[in-house]
Formats: sequence, C-alpha cells, structure tokens
Amino acid sequence: MKRLSKFQIQFIDDRLYNLGVKYIDIRYEMVDHIASELETMEGDFGENWTEYFISHHNDILKQNRRAKWTAVLRAVKLYFRTMAMPVVLLSAVSASVLTYYASFLVDERELNSMGFYVLIPLILPIMWFGRKNKELSVMSPMVVMFSVIFNLYQVGGIISYSAENDAMMFFIRRISIAMVPAFTLVLIISLYLCRKQYVGKYI
Repeated sequence: MKRLSKFQIQFIDDRLYNLGVKYIDIRYEMVDHIASELETMEGDFGENWTEYFISHHNDILKQNRRAKWTAVLRAVKLYFRTMAMPVVLLSAVSASVLTYYASFLVDERELNSMGFYVLIPLILPIMWFGRKNKELSVMSPMVVMFSVIFNLYQVGGIISYSAENDAMMFFIRRISIAMVPAFTLVLIISLYLCRKQYVGKYI
C-alpha cells in the first residue's frame, strides 16, 4: 500500500484521541507506528484500519497506560536533574535561606500567612510555563508537583503543632516556609526546560 495521506493520518489521530489517548506526544508516537503498519498492508485503508483496530485495541490501551507512567518517571527525573544543576541548586538554596531569615521579620502568629504570600507570586510563572500541560504527557505530572509542594508545606504546618514547645513549633514552620521557594523554583525551571524540549516538537 502507498504512503498514507494527511487525511488518513489525521483519521488515526482522531480515533486514538476518542479511545482515550489524550496526550499529543503519546499519540504522535502511536500514529507513526500504526501508519507504518498500515502502509505494509494491501487493500483499502478503511478495511485495513478496522482490521488493525480490532486486533490491537487492547494493546493500544495498554501502551497508553505504560506511556503515561513512563511520562511520570521522566517528569520526576527531569525535576531532580534540574535540581542537580549547580546554578539551579545554588539559586534554590539561596531562595530558601533568604526566605528563612525573612520569616524572622514576620510576627510568629503570622507565619502561616507568610507561607501563602510566598506561594502566590510563584503560581504565575508555573501557570505560564505549564500552559497546555493537559496536552503533553511529561508536563502534566510536573504541574501536579506544585500541589505536592503545597501539601508538603501544609504537612510541615501540621507537624509543628506536635512540637514540645513554641520555639520548636516556629522553627518547623519557618523551615516549611523556606522550602517552598526552593522546591518551586526548581519546578519552574524544570517546566521551562520541558517546554523547550517538547512543546516545539509536538504543539
């Protein structure tokens, strides 16, 4: 069979999307593989697609699930690779130290509010670099990491209530607040690198 037309390629892409393969980068790889298989088959495209789809339906779903888990692992690896970059690590540590000492300028009763004040300006760059995250398998879990960072901050606040004295309680809260800009800065840079690598290729 001759090479598939753009219309036929789009047809395959649409069918995969309707099947639940929502991430464009995963569909891109699947479409390329399926198109190559169909091009080796003789006869009508519609009949060949129907035959292929019926025989490989479950394989496509399994491949999609594996690809999504692989994307999560790639996102985590990218985050820690970014953190290991000397400039990024130094910037993150500096942001953490500055935030820790800045917390002493705030009334101890307002420490919880300070954590939210630190988070709010960091949301904007995450929204900017994380836009269209629902279309890319690697970027989507990276955006979710922001929720993880926020929850870690909340957990730190909860743990502080079990401290034996006020000094230890406020120390734990200050450490929790100081970790927010450090982890979030790494996430922002990771999102930027992710966009640079994937967005131009697939979107």
